[in-house]
Amino acid sequence: MFFTWFSRRFGATSPSGESTSVRPDLLEMARGLAKEGKSEEASETYWKIKRKHRTVPGLIEHAELLIELGDYFGAAAMASHALELEPENARATAIQTRIQKIDDAERKR
Repeated sequence: MFFTWFSRRFGATSPSGESTSVRPDLLEMARGLAKEGKSEEASETYWKIKRKHRTVPGLIEHAELLIELGDYFGAAAMASHALELEPENARATAIQTRIQKIDDAERKR
């Protein structure tokens, strides 16, 4: 019972290591909003998902959207959260590398 409450409150993973399930309609809504170019609304929806369900795909999609919005700090945080859950995730590592390159380029200006 405590674990169920904790996972709802903090988005923890189950003892088996699997994330609690994301409501498919909410994830599809976020993806649809992003495809329609409604980036701010999509980001808000991804934040809702993150608060309740920390899944690697959701965190990575949100990171990619935050890069498009110019929120590199937020994108780096999402990629870091994804790597906490799945340390060898290539997409999350690529996002961090991409952000580092953007940061390096901006510092050279």
